[in-house]
Amino acid sequence: MWNKSTARKIAVLLAGFAAVNIFVSFIVLRKNLNNPHLDEGPKGLMLTKNSRNVLVHNGIASHHRLNMKIGGPLGEFYLFQSLIAALKTIKGLNVVVASNAEEVEAAFKEHYPFWRVYTELAYATEQVRALVDKEKCSFRFIDFWGVSNAGNDRVAQSPLKHVFTPYNNSYNFFLGYITNQVPTSLIPKWKLGQESYPEKIQLLVWGKEWRYFTNVPNVFDLFKKIKDRFNADIVTTIRDAEGKSEPDFIKSYGIVDKHGWSKLLAESTLIMGLGDPVIGPTVFEAVGAGCIYLDPIKDPPQILHMNPEMQLTSQHHYANETLGGEPYVYQIKIDDHNQVLEAIERALKNRHKVRPFIPEDYKIESVAKRLRDELEIDDCNH
Repeated sequence: MWNKSTARKIAVLLAGFAAVNIFVSFIVLRKNLNNPHLDEGPKGLMLTKNSRNVLVHNGIASHHRLNMKIGGPLGEFYLFQSLIAALKTIKGLNVVVASNAEEVEAAFKEHYPFWRVYTELAYATEQVRALVDKEKCSFRFIDFWGVSNAGNDRVAQSPLKHVFTPYNNSYNFFLGYITNQVPTSLIPKWKLGQESYPEKIQLLVWGKEWRYFTNVPNVFDLFKKIKDRFNADIVTTIRDAEGKSEPDFIKSYGIVDKHGWSKLLAESTLIMGLGDPVIGPTVFEAVGAGCIYLDPIKDPPQILHMNPEMQLTSQHHYANETLGGEPYVYQIKIDDHNQVLEAIERALKNRHKVRPFIPEDYKIESVAKRLRDELEIDDCNH
C-alpha cells in the first residue's frame, strides 16, 4: 500500500524527472496544436468505481515542445498528448497532470493516492528504480518504441503490459494515439470525388532533415523523373540544411506551422518516405487528408537498438498493415526508379478508391476505450 513516506519520495522522484527539461504546461501544448478534435471524445465511457485519481507526469513533453520549433521529433509528444486527452473523456476519473516540481508536489498533497502513475520510460533510470519497485504495480511507462523481453530491465522488471506503445505488438499494451485531423475546409473537392482531378499532382516528401535525402543515392534524379513523367510538383519541409540546397525543381517550405502542414497534406496527392524517419504519426495524418503513401521497403529489415524485437520491413510497416496496403499504401524499392514510377502510375490509376479517413484504432474513441478497460485492472489490490 502507499504511505506518506513513499508519496514524498515519489514526489521528489517525479519532480526530478521534470527538472531535466524546461517546463511548458500541457494546456499550452494543446493550444499550440490548434486541434479542436481532441475535445470531441466518446460519450458515456465510465469506470465501475468512481473518483479514481491518476497522475500523468509529462516532463518529457516540454523537451519535445521545444523541438517542435525545428520540426520534431513528435512521437513521444503524440503519446502524452493522446493519453491525457483520452483520459479526460473517461467519467469517474480525476486526471492530474504534473510537469514541474511544484505541480508534482501539489499533486501528491491534494490527490494522493493514485490509481495510476503514467510517466516516460526514459526517465526511469537506475537511481529511481528502487523507488519504482516499491509501487511499480501502479506505474505505467510511455514508450514510443516498446520494450521486449530483451529490454525488460529498462522498466525495473515491471510487467511488459505496463509499457504503453503507439503500435500493437504481442508484448506491450497498445495505447495508440489520436491522429490530428486536417480540417475538412482544407480538403479539396477532388479528394472527395466531387470534382475532376487536377492536371498537376503534388508529391510531398516526408523528411525534415537534409540527411534523409543524402542517405538515398540518386534520389534527386528520381524526383526529376517523377516530376517529368507525372507533371508533378515536388514539395518538402527541409529545415536548415547548413548551406546545402535542394534542386530548383523541389520546393521546400522549411518548417511550417500546424496550419501550413495541414494545407500541404490537403493539397498533396502522394506522400513519399525516404526510409527515415520511421513509424512516425505523419502517415496516418496524411491518409486522413486523403494522401496516398509511398512506403520504402527495408531489405533486410531494420532492427532498432531500442527494441530488438521490432524489425521494420519498411519505413512504416504498421501503416501498411493497418491500412491493408493498396490503394492507400504502395510499397516501393526506392533504389529501383522504374519500380517507383510503376507504383506511382498504379496509385494514380486507383486514386478514385481513396478517400480521407483515419483508422479506428487511431481515433480518440478507441484510445479512450482501451484506457478505460486497462484502468479496470487492479494490479495493486487497492
